[in-house]
Amino acid sequence: MADAVLVLLIVGAAAGEAPPSVVTVQEAMREAIGSEVRILGEERMTTSGADVRNSATMLHASAIAEAYWVDPAHLRAHVRIFIAPDDAFYERDLEFKPADALSERERAMGFTAGAMIRVSTGMVPLLAPAPMRPTDPSTRGNDLSPAPVPAPLPTTERSPESRPPRFVVAVHALGAAGFDTQTWDVGPALSLGYQVLAPLELRLRGATAFGSVPAPNARLLEARVGGGAFWTLARSGGLTLGIAADAWAIFDSVSRASPVATREQWLPFLGVGAGLGYGVTPAIEPFVEIGAEATFNTTHITVGGASVGQLPSYRGLAASGLRARF
Repeated sequence: MADAVLVLLIVGAAAGEAPPSVVTVQEAMREAIGSEVRILGEERMTTSGADVRNSATMLHASAIAEAYWVDPAHLRAHVRIFIAPDDAFYERDLEFKPADALSERERAMGFTAGAMIRVSTGMVPLLAPAPMRPTDPSTRGNDLSPAPVPAPLPTTERSPESRPPRFVVAVHALGAAGFDTQTWDVGPALSLGYQVLAPLELRLRGATAFGSVPAPNARLLEARVGGGAFWTLARSGGLTLGIAADAWAIFDSVSRASPVATREQWLPFLGVGAGLGYGVTPAIEPFVEIGAEATFNTTHITVGGASVGQLPSYRGLAASGLRARF
């Protein structure tokens, strides 16, 4: 590794967190490894072992360091390094106090990653101080020996697939109400998401609901399936603020008892909204989302060839529940 000239630094965060500062972590790594090593820094979502190996091969990098936040409060961090010549992964978990400045936490991540690479690869000569002349005249002309090699850091070799959480499961209640009518429905819903980028979650959603349509004095049963995305705009402490967009296929069944009649139909809806969550733990987050949805299909309720009412084309939406990340 003494001939190594390139180390790739990847910084990121789990579950929509803002990543650590590339510049701060990179500078701390350079202090730990030495200026002779070239360090490239980039932001990227968590990667698999195969992704890391491919990056090392494509860039001809001798080592790759990954530094990620793993909780909303930025009190826990995960550092993983890959040593290309040895095809080996090493990891460490870091914990901080709330009083620690954010920049100092990021520097600690960089120092840790740099020291792990230095010790794991025998790069200590890069850190040795320049030779100095002794002050003892009897030894003048002899250079001092390099500083002793520091003791190895306690690293743990783990599976290359170990990573911060990327999957999101949300169990919640979902309700809709017409803007211009008294039509409403509410019921349980489930969302399965995957964090493809630090701020971006793609999700599949499903829900069932019951409610009423006042014009024909009818009962409304509804089932919906869809998918969309949630984009995190900002995080502060444990609070998360973001925007969402979903496309729905909604099955509506409208029925009444007198006279007996039922009307069933599928309707496409597009919805947008905003969401607010608070991470009570790194894995659990209560949340609310508020928005609206619309369809451009006909929503008239026809019984016996006559229109007896209409489902609203524009509806308000509200959801509230819990997210779990793993």
